Amino acid sequence: MTRWAGSLTNRPGPHVVVIGCLIAAAIGAAILLIDIGNPVLCVTGLAVFDASCFGSQTADQVAVVSIDPPQSDNYSSVYLTLYFATGAIDSSLVTPILSIWGWTGVALVGVVLPAAGALIQLLSRRLKSLIR
Repeated sequence: MTRWAGSLTNRPGPHVVVIGCLIAAAIGAAILLIDIGNPVLCVTGLAVFDASCFGSQTADQVAVVSIDPPQSDNYSSVYLTLYFATGAIDSSLVTPILSIWGWTGVALVGVVLPAAGALIQLLSRRLKSLIR
């Protein structure tokens, strides 16, 4: 997945890969919403969701490194620190969501957040093009 995302990132740009991966993550979570007990759907949903996360991270890393190549180590350090910090926050939030709303709540969050992220990316790119 990372090789594919890396080659796509070099052509249309990281934003296209990130938007595609966010949409794929939402689709993967939606597949999990259908029936988590079905092994085929479970494996398919997890594979799509996981691959999209790795693809998005690859595109993000390319974007971060391209900000200022001589300072790429510093920017990568900040990016990865924030990446893992938000992962820790997400992990701490999943327990209450699971205990209150069950698996459906967790899967719905997995659908809504990536879809919202893709929409924000699309709208921000559109807004930037209108301002120019």
